[in-house]
Order: sequence, then structure tokens, then C-alpha cells
Amino acid sequence: AFKFSDKQTVHVNLSYETDIVITIIDKGIGIPKEELSNLFQPFFRASNTFQYKGSGIGLSLTEKIIKLHGGTLVFESSKDNGTKVEIRFKSID
Repeated sequence: AFKFSDKQTVHVNLSYETDIVITIIDKGIGIPKEELSNLFQPFFRASNTFQYKGSGIGLSLTEKIIKLHGGTLVFESSKDNGTKVEIRFKSID
């Protein structure tokens, strides 16, 4: 989020009721809707990221780690309007 937000504020919220939820919201470059289905493919980089350094491994690795811990990862994004990511873990009673 920080990398693709060009020094704009990134909001991170942690909440807990029945699940533990981490929400990350930025107003960065966003991800084109037609490319959202490719986000977790290793080495995939969205078409609007050419000016940023990277290899495209970050989100695929992140998804694997979150799934290993029993969590889910959901993205909402649109090009030029930013991204909202929700990471959710079931609580352990």
C-alpha cells in the first residue's frame, strides 16, 4: 500500500468481534478491475506499475502466508482510485 500510494496516507484498522479483521485502505494507483483475478499469480504485475520497482512476488507470498494461518484475503480496487484489502482470521476461543 505504501509503495503504490506516492506518499499519501494509508489507513490500517484492526478490529475484533467474532473474527480478527485487518483492513488496509489507500488512495494510490489502484489495480485495473480486469487484472484483479491475477493478483496472486507469482511474478504478476499490474499494467499500471511500470514506474515502481518490484518483481511481482509480494502478493502471491502474502496470500500463501495468510492461508497457512487460516485467513482470507479480499481486494477491492479500481485504477486511479486506490485499494481496500481485508485480511480476516477466525478467532480462537
